[in-house]
Amino acid sequence: MYKPKLKYSSEHLRYVRRLNRLIVKTLGIKKLSLWLFCTVLDEQRWFLVTLYFSFVLNYIIGNRDVVANNPIMLYYMALGYFIFTITMNVSWYFQSSYRAIFERDLDISLKKMSVEKITSLDYVDCENPHLKNKINNIERNLGTIRMTFFNQVSMFADIASVVIAVGALTYFKWWYAPAIFISVLPSFFLNRTRTVRRYHQENRLDEINRWSSELKRNLTTADTKIFQRGAFFSSLFLSIDSKSTKLYSKFREKWTIHNFWVSCWTAFIMVFVISSLFLSIGSGEIIAGSFLVIFSAINNIRTAINSFLDTSVNLDVDLMKVRDFFTVMDTKPSLPEPIATEAFYPENGMNVEFRNVSFKYPGDKDWILYQLNLKVQAGEHIGIVGRNGSGKTTLVSLLLRLYDPTEGDILINGVSLRNIRKDNYYQHTAALLQDFTLFYGKVSTIIALGDINRASQSGEIVRAAERAGIHERIMDFGHKYNQQIGRIFKSGIKPSGGESQKLAMAQVIYRDPKLVVLDEPTAALDAISESEIYKNYSEIAKGKTTFLISHRNKSLEHVSRIIVMEKGKIIEDGSHEVLMEQKGSYYKLHTSQLTERDNKIIPLSA
Repeated sequence: MYKPKLKYSSEHLRYVRRLNRLIVKTLGIKKLSLWLFCTVLDEQRWFLVTLYFSFVLNYIIGNRDVVANNPIMLYYMALGYFIFTITMNVSWYFQSSYRAIFERDLDISLKKMSVEKITSLDYVDCENPHLKNKINNIERNLGTIRMTFFNQVSMFADIASVVIAVGALTYFKWWYAPAIFISVLPSFFLNRTRTVRRYHQENRLDEINRWSSELKRNLTTADTKIFQRGAFFSSLFLSIDSKSTKLYSKFREKWTIHNFWVSCWTAFIMVFVISSLFLSIGSGEIIAGSFLVIFSAINNIRTAINSFLDTSVNLDVDLMKVRDFFTVMDTKPSLPEPIATEAFYPENGMNVEFRNVSFKYPGDKDWILYQLNLKVQAGEHIGIVGRNGSGKTTLVSLLLRLYDPTEGDILINGVSLRNIRKDNYYQHTAALLQDFTLFYGKVSTIIALGDINRASQSGEIVRAAERAGIHERIMDFGHKYNQQIGRIFKSGIKPSGGESQKLAMAQVIYRDPKLVVLDEPTAALDAISESEIYKNYSEIAKGKTTFLISHRNKSLEHVSRIIVMEKGKIIEDGSHEVLMEQKGSYYKLHTSQLTERDNKIIPLSA
């Protein structure tokens, strides 16, 4: 089986440079320099202590008579150690406090960048499976991205440790340092292999864990209880979880075996180094104080190199996540904004024209819409019907510019939709889609959709709620229009499907747009609630161009024109009366629904 290898390429270096430039810009070069110095100093704390004691010990051994006749020198040495300790503690304080500040500032900066970028992307970008996965992982990977920087600093500190220790060893015996490097060579090659293994392991475990989480969620659903499938899902969950555990355990087992052989090699080399050191002490070539320095330096080099290699493994894998982060940051909206904004002033609704519009999703061969032509006058109320897969939702998605036509053009008041700035267009547009999302918060904020200026005018909010048929229910809430919606709040409530749909309708009404798109706006409502909304439909739609997708005959009574779609084309177009006289597709759909109602059969779409 082919396994892609991790590469050390200019691409990796480019991501590192970009990340570091971002960090320097966020944190400031002066603070970073001070923190870096303190970090390196803190890493050398114990080695520097050893150096100090080595100096003191060598001085005492070499100048016993002087020290014996002048004991005050011992107090000076003790005072020196006290000052040294205070300096190290101050350095540690700056290192720790600055790191906490940097982590905070980096988190804020990275989250701001990611949120702003995701907000700027178009719907079609967010629906791209490849990019969508990266977007969903950004929040989870922000900590990893932050740690990528700190790992670099840790590796820099390790290099500094090696340089200082090598300098100390070279002063005594030049060949000690090369011998230590030879002892850790197997660790270097092992870590290269470990990087690749860990990368693939994490990918496999992520997939398994996502499946495991989904199965675990299924254990508590109503469907599982009703169909008594708890034993099935629990068995499957335990099987998948066991697979994940075994995979991780297998990786650890292999790594332990590799570490054993590496340790044997290291011990073999170190026997010669330590033996030489003992012989040097026995011959008087090295005195006790110097022995401390040499032994500490040897340990420093081995520890720093192993730490460097371990950190490099994390850095290699984490760079993949940094790459994913910048991939999202570099993504430009698929629906480009016009270079020059053309004047757009909707009056009494919008004139809409689909001109030879064809559409298919990227990578698909089949057309969803094909050479569709449609003209709608300002203030017209259009009903759209057709069987599932006929292209109804795609038509309104193009009208809302969630996608751009593959071929052809859509004109709004004679101007190509591509030449109208999206923010300008959406100021005059509102939609209630079938798969709408109702965010959590206060009822008033939900209806006003965060429009702070208008939200203060509670009268408008109440009027929108009344027309949507949700006002009376809101007044039954404990806190009325200040009631929190969503169980995430302590006093929050969970609205029913019908209540959520009415609140979403209230959002549309409150917006007071010139173009309204409604995709099955009463699908979750009972007959009475549906009647309440359509009773006010004429008033709601007044001065607006509306597009209404519905399977219900009742709703189509309120539109002035009906188009029937089939296989991405408009096959019928006219008023209810005209289409019924033609006895075509619309006639069949209408009469079949009446027959079902007479026979007391409730359509599945209802």
